[in-house]
Amino acid sequence: MSSIKNNHLWNVMERFDLVQNMRAGNDADFASWLLQLGNGQLPAVDGVPDTVEIPQEMVCDVADLIDFVYPQQMSLANVEEFARRVVVCPTNEECTHRNLR
Repeated sequence: MSSIKNNHLWNVMERFDLVQNMRAGNDADFASWLLQLGNGQLPAVDGVPDTVEIPQEMVCDVADLIDFVYPQQMSLANVEEFARRVVVCPTNEECTHRNLR
């Protein structure tokens, strides 16, 4: 019940469709991996459905990720800048854990 889709504002939000892969940039290997992931073409880990192995070079420490997304102190002067940033979590439990840090 803590997800954004359950928020009362969800119905008034505007939906945008992505037309260009902004995350891959000029990294052809990463772009290819993302396409395979999105198309369900990556092999399952140990035959377990809905699992994939994430290459080690694509994994980062959570603290480093948070420092990258939010590199400075938030104040009323820069709240608009921070409002446009987000760290997406795979589960509500993970989101709660990150928010309590």
